[in-house]
Amino acid sequence: MIARRLERVAAYALLVLIGIIGFAPFVILAIISFKTRIQVLEVPPSLDIDVAQIVKNYEDVIFDRGFLRYTINSIIVTASTVILSLLVATPAAYAFSRLRFRGRDRWATTILSFRFMPPVAIAIPVLLMMRTLNLDDTYPGLILPYVAFSLPLAIWILIGFFDEIPRELDDAALVDGCSRVG
Repeated sequence: MIARRLERVAAYALLVLIGIIGFAPFVILAIISFKTRIQVLEVPPSLDIDVAQIVKNYEDVIFDRGFLRYTINSIIVTASTVILSLLVATPAAYAFSRLRFRGRDRWATTILSFRFMPPVAIAIPVLLMMRTLNLDDTYPGLILPYVAFSLPLAIWILIGFFDEIPRELDDAALVDGCSRVG
């Protein structure tokens, strides 16, 4: 009984230590964001907090350095990539999961194998292709490669999702007059 309690205390102590180690960089970054550049380099570091300096630092980052614009760009690219990936991956995964055709398993494995190719290996050809199509420094020029790299994994994950749905539901829907697309 005592050994079990000690084991539990040791496990919780380890979890707390891991939590502190994981959370510490965020705390340090927050403290550094409150200081001037010179104060960051002080040895020993001080914990003096100047509210005016905090406001100035955050105004500088948010308004003067374009942080909001970069955030909006990230949201647009991410949302577009997710939507396009799902629009293409869903019917493909449904076909791999529900329809029987020759080479189905081989094609599914081939699609997944594209995911294992490092994007760095084809970064220059993709850049040259985007320049040729006049898509460099545009949203489509960034979204299309992201979709191409995320599509194999999305298809593979959705195949597993469709495999979990009983085929009897499809059969019942077909009997009730629903089409495959429906």
